[in-house]
Amino acid sequence: MILAQMPASAPDQLEDIRPPFFYLHSWFWFWIALAVVSAVALLVLLWFWLRPHRLLSPKSAYELALEKLEKARALLREDNPMPYAVLVSETIRSYLGQRFQAPSTRRTTEEFLRQMEADRTTPLAEHRDLLREFLQSCDLVKFARYQPTLTELEHVQQRAFSFVTATKPVPTADKAGHQNGRRP
Repeated sequence: MILAQMPASAPDQLEDIRPPFFYLHSWFWFWIALAVVSAVALLVLLWFWLRPHRLLSPKSAYELALEKLEKARALLREDNPMPYAVLVSETIRSYLGQRFQAPSTRRTTEEFLRQMEADRTTPLAEHRDLLREFLQSCDLVKFARYQPTLTELEHVQQRAFSFVTATKPVPTADKAGHQNGRRP
């Protein structure tokens, strides 16, 4: 049926070979790649923009310090007190920096205590003695290689916990209504 419609001379005529088309020299693939990259970028932006946002607040310095002190309790060992003393000391020093903006992580204990003595208006004023005893106990273990008893280590833990709980931030009226990202 199809053969009947073709003219008689069509099978005898052959068309010449087409010249080669070089895709590498064409801007065609560049525009295709640009369109694909743009579409992917648009989809990613839309996904970030339209997804539900979590309204969880990050943990406070107080909560982080309590968590780290609980982790440090697992390191309480009379035969190797160094890891415990280092972790507890770093925990309290970072808590001081985050909660009170007191630069204690880059200073020696003596420098920090001298600064605290000089500044009578610091909120840490009422906790000076507790901090002094705690930091000096940790320094004895860290630098003098003192081997405290398990009871002494538990006293260090209790001092650290007492300091953190005594300096717990009081929620203000504005923050109390927005706890954990929820509104009243």
